[in-house]
Amino acid sequence: MVINNNISSNNILGSLTVKGPTSRITIEDLPYSDSRFMVHFFDDAHIDTVVTASAEEASDWVEAIFFVHRRRLSHFIVGLDVEKLPSDL
Repeated sequence: MVINNNISSNNILGSLTVKGPTSRITIEDLPYSDSRFMVHFFDDAHIDTVVTASAEEASDWVEAIFFVHRRRLSHFIVGLDVEKLPSDL
């Protein structure tokens, strides 16, 4: 597996590409946001993501995703991950 991480001075995440025998994963910064990213994999699938410490921004993202995909909610999955840092205790 090869990981190529190109980080520019104005782009905190940069672009991350993971290549294996049958997979390729890229992470794209989305325009007009410092916290939204699109993860592309297997050349035809993607995951719209948000990385934030703001509950309001997470809630807005979930509402926007539900609105965009409202016609297929019966077979739609949205996942949330919450991490608590020791300094937050």
